[in-house]
Amino acid sequence: MNIDDFKNSFQSLSYNSDENMSVDFTRKVEGVVEKVRKEDKRDKTLLVAVSIMLIGIGILYTIGGIVKYLDNPEGNGSWGYAIYVLGIITVIPYLIYKIRQINHTCYDIPVVKFIANVEKRYALFQLEQLFILPFLVMASIAVCYIFADGKPLTIQSILTAQIPLIIGLTVGLIIGVSLWYRRKKPILDELRSIRKSMEG
Repeated sequence: MNIDDFKNSFQSLSYNSDENMSVDFTRKVEGVVEKVRKEDKRDKTLLVAVSIMLIGIGILYTIGGIVKYLDNPEGNGSWGYAIYVLGIITVIPYLIYKIRQINHTCYDIPVVKFIANVEKRYALFQLEQLFILPFLVMASIAVCYIFADGKPLTIQSILTAQIPLIIGLTVGLIIGVSLWYRRKKPILDELRSIRKSMEG
């Protein structure tokens, strides 16, 4: 990115009229673009790691389910393993989609469009996150059967089985929101400040 690119992209007289302001503006934009690149790189690394971890867990649970079934073909002890693996299968495409989204991100575009794209990708809550819901539902069902270990399900056993899942989800949500406030919100604030200065 250079000054001429920004001038052509924005077609803003306020920046064309003052070369020093244009240079400062360009440096500011380039700085935040670099921050977005680094954040995207971290996100991609995390997504790849989570994908590999889930695939590994899926393989282990598949083996565990087969062993459980062979041990007691008439019981329902293997159901939990099968349901959990099915849940993993439903969430992997979403993770792949997020990885590809980062891979196809273009950083050398007009700033207004760039800001809009980052705002959409870095939003704390996104509609596409609903794709995780089937995995959470299946995981919730799976732990009931896994904790029951072939015994009949009861209200007490179902509620007890949900405790670790609820704790895990709560901790994960707290960590996720904390990381968003620490890493992504400052970037969004900086980008919105740039957009405001352009509009003003």
